[in-house]
Amino acid sequence: MKKTVLYIVIGLLAGAGLMYLLAPARFPNERRPAEPTSFRAVAPRLDAGGDIYAYFSTERIIRSTEELVSKFVKAMPGQGEAAVISSVLRLIGRIGLNEISGLGLSNISVSPELHRTKIVVHHYPNKNKGLIWQLGGPAPRALTELDLLPADTVFGVFGELRLDSFWAWLKAELKDSDIPGAQNFVLQSEPMLAAQGVNLPELLGSLTGSVGFFVTLDKERQVTLPGGGSSMTIPEPGLALVVGVKNPSLFELIKSKLPMARFSEKPDRKTLQFSVLSAPIPLEPCITAVKDYLIVSTTPRLAEAILQARRQGDGLRRSDEFAALARYTPDKGNGFSFISPRLWRIYSDIIGQAAGEAGDDKIKDFVFSIFPKELKAYSVFEYRPDGVVWTTCHNLNPELMLLLPAVSLAGIAAAIAVPSMMQSGDKAKQNSTMSSLKSASLAIDSYLIDTAAVPDVSRFAELKPLLQPFYIKSLLLKDAWGNDLLYKRVGRDACLIASPGKDGIFRGWEQKGSFSGELFDQDLIISSGQFVFGPEIK
Repeated sequence: MKKTVLYIVIGLLAGAGLMYLLAPARFPNERRPAEPTSFRAVAPRLDAGGDIYAYFSTERIIRSTEELVSKFVKAMPGQGEAAVISSVLRLIGRIGLNEISGLGLSNISVSPELHRTKIVVHHYPNKNKGLIWQLGGPAPRALTELDLLPADTVFGVFGELRLDSFWAWLKAELKDSDIPGAQNFVLQSEPMLAAQGVNLPELLGSLTGSVGFFVTLDKERQVTLPGGGSSMTIPEPGLALVVGVKNPSLFELIKSKLPMARFSEKPDRKTLQFSVLSAPIPLEPCITAVKDYLIVSTTPRLAEAILQARRQGDGLRRSDEFAALARYTPDKGNGFSFISPRLWRIYSDIIGQAAGEAGDDKIKDFVFSIFPKELKAYSVFEYRPDGVVWTTCHNLNPELMLLLPAVSLAGIAAAIAVPSMMQSGDKAKQNSTMSSLKSASLAIDSYLIDTAAVPDVSRFAELKPLLQPFYIKSLLLKDAWGNDLLYKRVGRDACLIASPGKDGIFRGWEQKGSFSGELFDQDLIISSGQFVFGPEIK
């Protein structure tokens, strides 16, 4: 028995020694630097052997920058300005940016279609006093918020934001700062809110720190998008904001400040229901409070879907779409984000249609050349004792990982440009229609001069043989949206002609005045070359 134990001990020691000798072989070209870096701490968090593998030590750069700024402040002639700059720099430092010791990035293919990207932001275990290390949880935990996402979720982001810690930190920093007015802000903010019935420390203390936002698309219901020259239907979108709570303080505060909301209560929830709002998508806002969450949703139906997904466990987490991505990411974390290819398909269709109507394919071609046709991704964010790790599984091309800033800018540009392109397309059609109506009206005026009467017809199309080609070279019978133009004789020497607008619904000849030029569904009515009902002229 003693020999057996001895052999086991010797084997363990020999194995440990062999591992020690072979450990450097993982980085065969590594040299011990004259100044230690965090490389050995960051490298194990990354995936070696993939398309991208990078490490960047920030210690010397941060130290040099601090020294340079210190010399600059000392050289400033004005003591007031120097004090303010010193306070701002001290504030930035206490955020924790100067505690970052290294950055790591890797990307590796985990299947023929998917890649895993990791980003590591490292700090030494004893250098974690900055704000950015305090806002999240102390360690990765079960991502229970995933249970709230219905199966038709197409986008979601959840994270930890400890607002009570942030407020305590901000008060302490501003109180000690030399920034003009900062002390007054700290001293006056809580009493001012208290005078309005808001106990800020109590309110912030009632939050768990969990907060998220997600979007659903209900394929059983369809809505028509506003804008664009031709209608486009998509699954009905729903939006929800979810806040983790320890008690009902936040709900009760909202209830007291919004008496117009209709309150109802069930054994498992409290609800504030607001009136239906006029919007392109169904909007019946409601606030639902359960034991540990407050849910703000666009419809009561979505709130019920959230609670059902949690209760029955049949939400997004159970879908094959999500499971295919989640298998390559950590099970625990402090936050996550998700994007479904179902959302990107619709986004791509909107960009394609808007660009086509505006006659500008540059943005569409650029975006489609960067992103896959069915973009999908799932990311998990972890707070660890030595920094943070972000792991995402996605189907982006690996070479694009080095172009993420440009890709982000492209997405922002597209998001800004798409509504503008859609609106510019409708504006052009509105202008074109107004031009056609004016030409027809002037042709009728010429006809009136020659015949002492306006045409005695009931439909606009009947004007064509009377006016073309002598009074007008070519009489267009439809507006720029493809709707039939309308005609009404209101007397021997007067008539009205009209377009029913983008939606093709004519609301009556009695309309007069003007409206915003962006309301493209509004009718256009003209008489004797002057619009009696049309867009405002700026």
